[in-house]
This record gives sequence, C-alpha cells and structure tokens, in this order.
Amino acid sequence: MDNSNTIGIKYRALLVETINKLEDFNSSTYNSILNLSMQGELKDIDDLFENGEVVNFKLADFRNLSDQNVQHLIEIMDFISEKYQILKNINTISDDDLLPF
Repeated sequence: MDNSNTIGIKYRALLVETINKLEDFNSSTYNSILNLSMQGELKDIDDLFENGEVVNFKLADFRNLSDQNVQHLIEIMDFISEKYQILKNINTISDDDLLPF
C-alpha cells in the first residue's frame, strides 16, 4: 500500500473520530442544559414529574429561558453544530461514516 494513502486513511479516521467527539460534546452539553434548567428556571416544572418519569425536551424549549449560563451553553452548542456540519460537508463524511468505532 502506498504510504501517502496510509497517511490519508489515518487522517480521515482521526477526522471522523474528532467529528464523533464533537457530537458527544454537544450531547453532554445538552444534558447539562437540561439539568441546569430543571434545577433553576424550570424547577417548578421538574417538581411536577415523578422520579424516573421521561419527558422529551428539545433545545428550542430552552432558548427563551433567562438563565445566562444556559444561554451561553446553547450558543456553544450552536457553534459546535455549525462546525460539525462544515467538517462533515467539506470532507464528504456521511452519517454512515460516523458510526461508533
């Protein structure tokens, strides 16, 4: 196998791994937004639910909260999401390429 091809394959694998890490970071940040919101501004709503009860929220549900920490985290998520898409697009990386290693 050509050495430059091997380098290209390793580079792409590292790029895919990096993009996966960005996705993991956003997922973790979303969980932080949810937890902060439920202990802060949405505490009254949180108190209505039983422990273990599942409620599905979307990021849009938090965009109008006044908590500046939550808003900064949303901005970070938006930035990461934008760069995530750019990296996928400019490197022609599909969702199938991003399957867990």
